[in-house]
Amino acid sequence: MKICIYGGAAPDVDKALLDASYEVGRRIAERGHTLVFGGGRAGSMGACANGVIDRGGVPVSVYPEFMMRFEPHLSDDTTVITTKTMAERKQLMIGMSDAFIVLPGGVGTLDEFFETVVLKELGLCEKPIVLLNTEGFYNPLVGLMRQYAAQGFIHEYVLAQTDVAETPEDALRFAEKAMKDAQG
Repeated sequence: MKICIYGGAAPDVDKALLDASYEVGRRIAERGHTLVFGGGRAGSMGACANGVIDRGGVPVSVYPEFMMRFEPHLSDDTTVITTKTMAERKQLMIGMSDAFIVLPGGVGTLDEFFETVVLKELGLCEKPIVLLNTEGFYNPLVGLMRQYAAQGFIHEYVLAQTDVAETPEDALRFAEKAMKDAQG
């Protein structure tokens, strides 16, 4: 299974968030899955990819060319696919992945998450989405989405199809179960 992670690139964040992200990557590799990610070497995104690499996996990095001005991609231990734009990057990551795990992150992570949720709501993406809620990181977002659903702006079924995992193990378990259920 190809698991896409969305996650932040900020390096100076809570260690518990980075540790959980690393653990997701470690478990992805140990289970024989492929990681698809945005290519950054820092933050939760980089921690997850390093977890994969440390367990012998080879992540697939989808990296916009212009980002090289800010930060080179993770390492030579990745398969690198370059894109021209961020939009092309998201489209490629969504198309090539079987499931999504959303690690802690900022505006870019939320952009990726919400684009995938919108595609799911429109019936254009039936792939599982899991929020990794380490130390309650996504509690405010989940509360906001529930408020929007209560006011009719988000369909309840979209909320029901977005799993919220408290641990890296739960995140992988939810994604794997949803894929198994979809295969019938």
